[in-house]
Amino acid sequence: MAVEYTNRKGKKYYLNVGKTKKGKPRYYFSMKKREKLAEEIPEGYEIYENPANAQVFLRKQIPPLITELEKRLVENKLQKVTGPRLYVADVKGEEIVIYESN
Repeated sequence: MAVEYTNRKGKKYYLNVGKTKKGKPRYYFSMKKREKLAEEIPEGYEIYENPANAQVFLRKQIPPLITELEKRLVENKLQKVTGPRLYVADVKGEEIVIYESN
């Protein structure tokens, strides 16, 4: 079964496999089914959704410096913030970055 990912805006992305000039496989996400679809995520890689614009990427796994529990604590506090704006938390290295919508 092909790798599919639906981002937070409800758009579906497909993991496509192309070839580099040297003939090696190249993986990328697209909203269109192109060339050949990947059956699984390559080892050592993860799906990443950009918090700013919900674009989906395949990136090398980054060793976590901030635990999932710490991230969830911040996300729970952000959900309690009232008002017309939405907030998204993202881990970048040893920081938790908070994005605010317009």
